[in-house]
Amino acid sequence: MIETLLPPLQRAFLFCGVLLLVGAVAWRGCVAPWQPPPLRPLMRKVECRLTRVAFWVTNILLCTWLVRLGVQVMEFRDPFAPLRDDVRFLLMETFWGSVWMAQGSLLVFLAGTFHFLARRARGKRERERRALEGGEVQEAEAGPGVTLPRTWKGAGTGILLLALTLSLSSHAMSVPLVAPLAVAMDTVHALAAGAWIGTLALIVGLRLPGREGSGALAGQLRAFSYLALASVPLLLLTGLMLSGFHVGELRNLWASGYGRVLSLKVLTAAGVLLIGFRNWRYGLAQADEEPGARSVRRWAATEVGLAAGVVLLTAILVGMPMPEGVH
Repeated sequence: MIETLLPPLQRAFLFCGVLLLVGAVAWRGCVAPWQPPPLRPLMRKVECRLTRVAFWVTNILLCTWLVRLGVQVMEFRDPFAPLRDDVRFLLMETFWGSVWMAQGSLLVFLAGTFHFLARRARGKRERERRALEGGEVQEAEAGPGVTLPRTWKGAGTGILLLALTLSLSSHAMSVPLVAPLAVAMDTVHALAAGAWIGTLALIVGLRLPGREGSGALAGQLRAFSYLALASVPLLLLTGLMLSGFHVGELRNLWASGYGRVLSLKVLTAAGVLLIGFRNWRYGLAQADEEPGARSVRRWAATEVGLAAGVVLLTAILVGMPMPEGVH
């Protein structure tokens, strides 16, 4: 039982964590700096929470990373060889082992980076609060700046490489002749998904209480809508091309187990898109008032929940054999 459930669950946790980390950097670079002056001081408060969440996500991912080794050893295990020899061979003499060790190094780096960012954001928030109270700065000058600080750029680079390690352990590596292109598209696919769903999950999950929370939610969602409009087409394009690589013939969508799970994933993703479109078309205009904000939060939470289902189906797909004759 555990051999059946643990691999997809481990991959689902890994994928969700990476999407949230991508969302954290996307929020800092594309959402927080573009708020109107009254909301800018609130963005520092959100940033404090977000960096703490990102720090704990990296720690959970480190645990998941260790479980990933256990899962791989279970699948690779030779019952007639010593366990130590199997682990040494897996880590030192396989491409998977090299990617796994690189992944762990990146997670340690990101944990330290987000710990530093959390402390710095908390200190900046206190300084800005005292400066505002003393009239030393205006609201427009408070809050996260437009220019991404060097530490955030380092976090973004680490997360980009972390997404790449996922692609280097995926079906994209087995695409004949154009494996580098498939790996690049798979990485872009993950980054676009994180910029969309990861950012939305953080905006909804880190909401501020009271009336200021409604205003902050509306402001963030308006800035996020531009990010989503850029991310979703990229996500769809790369997803369509990768599906073509992995499915081969159209009939494999219903004639193979892999294709049926992929079809279910596509249908679930279509539901996410419809809810997202509904929120963009009708929700943004109502988000400034508390009743409208509650409705937007419910629909956005549903959007994120369905997206979690898409991630779980993706985790199942990664462990399934592709249709016969493909690759």
